[in-house]
Amino acid sequence: MEEMSMKGIKLRICVPQKGKKNTPIIIPILFHPTLKYLNLESCIHLTDDLLISIVKHCPLLQSLYLRGCYRLTEKSITVVASGLVNLRTLGLESLKCVSIKTMQSFGNIPGGSKLNQIEMRYCTDLNDAAIQTLCTNAPSLTSLSIKSCPLTNESMKSISGSLRNITVLDLQSLQITDEGINAIAYGCQALEYIDLRDCSEISEQGYFSLGELKSLSVMLFRSDQVTDESVSRIIGTDSKLKGIELDNCPLISDQSILRVLKGCKLLQYLSVGGCDTFAAVKIFSYTSTVRTAFRRVYWYNADAYVGDDLIEH
Repeated sequence: MEEMSMKGIKLRICVPQKGKKNTPIIIPILFHPTLKYLNLESCIHLTDDLLISIVKHCPLLQSLYLRGCYRLTEKSITVVASGLVNLRTLGLESLKCVSIKTMQSFGNIPGGSKLNQIEMRYCTDLNDAAIQTLCTNAPSLTSLSIKSCPLTNESMKSISGSLRNITVLDLQSLQITDEGINAIAYGCQALEYIDLRDCSEISEQGYFSLGELKSLSVMLFRSDQVTDESVSRIIGTDSKLKGIELDNCPLISDQSILRVLKGCKLLQYLSVGGCDTFAAVKIFSYTSTVRTAFRRVYWYNADAYVGDDLIEH
């Protein structure tokens, strides 16, 4: 075991790395009845039976992280979903056993699921029906990460129709189109953070609709469909944006960047990596003399890092 740390009833467990002695380790504290936080990421020896036993002995668990626990199956994940009535945060990243059956289990909790945050990046068995079921059974969700999952516009419609209070949405690398992003823009008005990097099927028109998200604080794009007009419409006249990433967006120009700097009064972070057409001196001059709250601008494939000070590479 590489690391074991405990603070009150919070616990993080890490198993040996590849190449070291990999022997399953059972730690009594895992079965403590007052345990509320448990991180078992990359515990490659974690089995269904052990996880089910943890669930039974730790009914107060509120946060559970299982990323990379590849031996787990639907058997234990359904027990987690239906058996932990106080669960608020669940990390299932990269698990192949996340399916509609798993999502149905959230509907078996007396009084309804209290789940606020779920991470399901790279869950390759996830589908639109599973997302629809999750949205129905866990309507209190405020944060959803489904990066690189095989989902379509139908999932976006389910999210916009049921998760009205969602504030964080990670949609990176999904094959959704304008139809899907329009559903999100008009149905998820509380959204504060959205990641649309590498969503290659969204057109310029699709990005226009994001101007409807008046509470948006952070947006992340990486697309050859983002234009100066897209940026202008999203910012509008009263933007609350604090962080913007426009890396490798070849159709935006100095005009967009200066529009961002002038229109986003709360802006603290801007990344324009790979966009080497910008005038570094012009932007540095603006940020250093006008924007006292501004933290930094990043870009690579250019000659400078621009922020509170100018550093030559």
